[in-house]
Amino acid sequence: MMNRIKPALAAASCLGLFISLGTASAAAGQQVDVAAAVECFETKQLDLDRWDRENPQCPPGVRSAASYLAPGDSPRHVVEAMLDGLVELAIRSPNETVRQGAVSYISTVGSERWDIGIPIVARLKRVYDESTEWSTRETVLTQLRWQADKRAAADVLGQIAVLPETADRHQVMYSERAIGLLVSLGRQGQSVLRQLVRQDRIQIPQVSASAQAAVRQLDRPPDR
Repeated sequence: MMNRIKPALAAASCLGLFISLGTASAAAGQQVDVAAAVECFETKQLDLDRWDRENPQCPPGVRSAASYLAPGDSPRHVVEAMLDGLVELAIRSPNETVRQGAVSYISTVGSERWDIGIPIVARLKRVYDESTEWSTRETVLTQLRWQADKRAAADVLGQIAVLPETADRHQVMYSERAIGLLVSLGRQGQSVLRQLVRQDRIQIPQVSASAQAAVRQLDRPPDR
């Protein structure tokens, strides 16, 4: 899929910017022009919306991500660097639309519909851990549900479900959301949820009650 899709607009400048952004994230003390990356992302987003409309032969959700992350025959290390740049944007951009768009692009690469074998769940987990924006965290939680690597997604959701007793109201909300997503994730997610309940890992009474109720519902015999 990566090699067959050609974006209508040249991506060289944006590609270089995102590679710089991604590689700089691992270099201590290196400055990155996040504002320029945000501007590039916004401009490119508009271009991709148009490109999507002009290329209906590609499945929805694949077209934009493929155009953005795989211009031409991009080698793996280039795509990975670009993904890391998008992680930085998802965490650091002051623009909510850019943050959520970056998460969407990252998650599409690891989705069930278009999995190219690059680790994505760990990148989404980093965005969740380091973001201070509730809307970004909510977007990450939602996208974990659709990842091809369900075992990794279930493990991350299990970690989010387990909170200290000092958790704030937003963390409690995320934890309850994670429990619901574990149920919807299928066998892998339900196995993690049962283990959390069996080991009494969830300390907040409200969340623990939700988890126990979810397991009881899963174990309920089907109506005849």
